[in-house]
Amino acid sequence: MRWRVMSLASVGSCVVLVAGAVATAQPAAAAPIPPGVGTPAVEYGAPSTEMSEELFEVGADHRVVHWHYVAGVVMPEDLGGYAVGGVSATQLGALVWDTVEVVAVRGADGAVWLRERPAGGRWTWWHSLGGRTGAHPAVTSFYVDGVPCLLVLVRGTDGAMWERVKGTSGWTAGWRRVGGILTSSPAASGLRAAIRGRDGQVWTATRALGLYGGWSNWTRAPSLPAGLRVASEPGLDATFGFLIYVRGSDGAGWRLWQMSGEWQSLGGLFTSSLFAVSHFDGVLGDTFVYWRGLNGRLYEKHWTDPWHLLGG
Repeated sequence: MRWRVMSLASVGSCVVLVAGAVATAQPAAAAPIPPGVGTPAVEYGAPSTEMSEELFEVGADHRVVHWHYVAGVVMPEDLGGYAVGGVSATQLGALVWDTVEVVAVRGADGAVWLRERPAGGRWTWWHSLGGRTGAHPAVTSFYVDGVPCLLVLVRGTDGAMWERVKGTSGWTAGWRRVGGILTSSPAASGLRAAIRGRDGQVWTATRALGLYGGWSNWTRAPSLPAGLRVASEPGLDATFGFLIYVRGSDGAGWRLWQMSGEWQSLGGLFTSSLFAVSHFDGVLGDTFVYWRGLNGRLYEKHWTDPWHLLGG
């Protein structure tokens, strides 16, 4: 079984994101996951006997909460900290028994902060990557000669995209400016990035392999129909093709599939950015989409299926 993750859609010296004690996860009967704030993140996996959703939310108190949701059972875990905006998450590694879960947020000092947990292990304390950002980060992974690398993208205070990469020898020295003009947090999936530009539409770029791989020029995606503009940071899934998700200025969700080149309305009325997760069980691949409704609760959609309340 393999996992494929996409999380949605920046870069202080004071230690202000203090990790609280991690609460012991206790199973609970199926119940709606309470409203959160900002952009959440989901990891999605399918062990041999059950399918699970690993949801990371920022609560109204700015603490990060991990919800393990499987087979009608919800197990909450308090990861503490103080996050401003949303949260991003990914898994580093190809096999479930050697993966490392990574959660990234923007702290009150404007820096990027991370927590990591190896398979079967415990969460590290929050640690800072430094820098200064005006929006929450995006975190994803890619491989160089079979070795997983961690990629963190942010919107800097200059409005451009910046990156930092972690390989086998640790983190690259400082943040590297990628460029572009962002009006949202970036979205990342593998070696692809998507942003909302000054024109209110989506722009994408592709990264080369390596710790200091170069980036392509930014390419403008087709515009939303009927004069609509992008009202959120984009969501991006480059696992099975190239899919872009946004909330339009009409409040509905929209999806662009690279093969068709046309936007498709997903309906609904939403208040957050969309984030997508790809699941691969070794045979079949699938994409699930998540969004926050007008009631602050999270909704899930599987391709052409209707929206349904997550945990409801």
